[in-house]
Amino acid sequence: EFADFECPYCGFVRPILEELVKKHGDKVRVCYAPYPLPNHPNGMPSAVAALVARDKGKFWEMHDRLFANQLALSVPTIKELAATLGIPAAEVQKALDSGKYAAEIASWKELGKTSGVERTPTIFLNGRVFELSPTVEQFDHAADDELEWISSPNAWAKD
Repeated sequence: EFADFECPYCGFVRPILEELVKKHGDKVRVCYAPYPLPNHPNGMPSAVAALVARDKGKFWEMHDRLFANQLALSVPTIKELAATLGIPAAEVQKALDSGKYAAEIASWKELGKTSGVERTPTIFLNGRVFELSPTVEQFDHAADDELEWISSPNAWAKD
């Protein structure tokens, strides 16, 4: 998933992805790629805070807090959310000031662009692209198709 924490469409898709993972268990996993958009002023600070949290083994906890507070994101709020995970606000501020994750985020964005990402969220399911707001049913059907294909040596199962 290429996403921006401040993007309302990404917030809409989040529970859909969670439901997909619940249904398919260890056969499906979500990989989050930060793709902060220039029109979302808190997208980049949120991405940086998420990467600081990742380096502390708390990415998904920070991910969930950022999306849960999506409508109230600001740098002070982002630092407060990090602090609730035991990550000092000063550490997040230092990462923001130093540009510590700028190259990594730029490489994620470049990967997205070369893969055809033009907006958030853009989700790839086994190489197939889904943009904007797919439904649970669409993802569920696509996941079932991909799992069938993989389990039948790259062929459709005989029905």
